[in-house]
Amino acid sequence: MEYRVFVIPFHEQTMSFADEVFRSFCQQNRIVDCTPHFYIHDSVPTWTVMVGHRGPQMTKPKRPMQEPSNRKKSSSVKASMTKVEEQRYELLRTWRNKQSIKEGRPPYAIFTNAQVADIAKQNPETIAGLKRIDGIGDGLSNKYGKMILELCKGEPES
Repeated sequence: MEYRVFVIPFHEQTMSFADEVFRSFCQQNRIVDCTPHFYIHDSVPTWTVMVGHRGPQMTKPKRPMQEPSNRKKSSSVKASMTKVEEQRYELLRTWRNKQSIKEGRPPYAIFTNAQVADIAKQNPETIAGLKRIDGIGDGLSNKYGKMILELCKGEPES
């Protein structure tokens, strides 16, 4: 078995991790082991992933890696939103990404894109309203509820 180490930094311009090379490698090789490590280096959130592999895939190639179907991409999520909801969604995503950098955690560990979209659409006014959103319970509402409600109070420009 061989090992390869990938360093995947966070790009502030795109607000995402540049993992294309890692994904491509995983598609083309027989992966046996994968050990991720998240850290912050020079104020940049970074993933380091050590991958144990046994060379190229011997079977016919699989379909390209895709996001799991329960995740909605930003453009498809926004397609069903009003302009005000879209603006709220972008405001919440920007806050979540900045918060994730402060905490040294990936953005999805705070709220998923689907949860951010639901918050933007439902525009909760209370903690109880926030907790009605799928996946948001006492933990997330206690930690981030006040901040989210404050963000939702300020109506985006229409």
